[in-house]
Amino acid sequence: MLFQQSLFIIKNRQRRFSAAAIFTIIANLNVTMVLVVLLVMFLNSCITRRQNAQNHEVDKELSPYQRYIGSSLILVLHGAWAAKEVRLFHLKDFFANRLYEKRCEADQISMKSAKNSLNADSYAIRHLNLTLPANQRLCIVGNNGSGKSTFLKLLTRLYFPTEGEILLNGVNINEYDYEKYQGLFAPVFQDYSLYQLSLRENITFSDKNDNDDEILRLCRECGLLDLIERLPHGLDTSVYKFFDEEGFEPSGGEGQKIAIARALYHNSDVYLLDEPTAALDPVAEYEIYTQFHHLIHNKTAVLITHRLSAVQLADRVAVFQDGRVMEYGTHAQLYAKGGIYTEMFDKQAGFYREAASVKEEDCTFKQVD
Repeated sequence: MLFQQSLFIIKNRQRRFSAAAIFTIIANLNVTMVLVVLLVMFLNSCITRRQNAQNHEVDKELSPYQRYIGSSLILVLHGAWAAKEVRLFHLKDFFANRLYEKRCEADQISMKSAKNSLNADSYAIRHLNLTLPANQRLCIVGNNGSGKSTFLKLLTRLYFPTEGEILLNGVNINEYDYEKYQGLFAPVFQDYSLYQLSLRENITFSDKNDNDDEILRLCRECGLLDLIERLPHGLDTSVYKFFDEEGFEPSGGEGQKIAIARALYHNSDVYLLDEPTAALDPVAEYEIYTQFHHLIHNKTAVLITHRLSAVQLADRVAVFQDGRVMEYGTHAQLYAKGGIYTEMFDKQAGFYREAASVKEEDCTFKQVD
């Protein structure tokens, strides 16, 4: 991770190096590399001393001080070589956390001219400019492969932009402590995971004595209360049966509800939802979105969805295409524009109308004489 940050800083040739940026590069120097340089310098001084001794006919033997330093360097060199993954005194953590500590709150996140390359000839994200103000809900729509999920992974520093930069409150996100920065986000990705633990632990990810009332409230709002009431041990029932025969096998929809409850439980500043209701039926999807909208009324949220009914709950809509934001605005503004978004919305609405008319015809019975 530090190595990638250093490459990013050097490749972009930033004009002004901050303290955190400089020490991020320094921290990548392996102890072994530093000691090798010191050893070379020591040997060079020894050679110079011998040459001077030959020219001036002085003592050719090493001084006790030189012998002591040389043997110490060799011993330390062997130890560092055995632990070559050790970073130089963790300088990055020391300076980032103490000398360059910043207030890590998601007031405003901006992505400026960001690019993320898949290979030398193609980009998942290209020249993307987008600002996410605090307490705003952004809905991202677009075809598969348009860069929606890559955008979220760049935002959370799971990916690094190959060009451009991402700013949090006007500061490059690489200048914040990595763990503190990631603590701003509560993501629910498409490839969420459930673990061979109790349902309680899958939601809280904690071994503390958590408040059951709070957990049950979130489960009720995420549609999990009926499931909990059916389980033999309630919240303490094991997910899956690998370790416990009394465990349960959650369905796809139940798994997504657990993942959403997990995100809500940690009460982060920014919620990231990458098609969180893909496995839910329309009724459950509507209930989840309505409750979720109520729960995050004072939070920032980014929602990726293919079901355009969800855009009604968003403050802004961004239409992605080929790694760029092609349209941006409210639902009413984009629909009135008559562009990409209008075409997508009409096609989906038309599909639902056709499905409804077919169902109505199936339920119509002709009178038989």
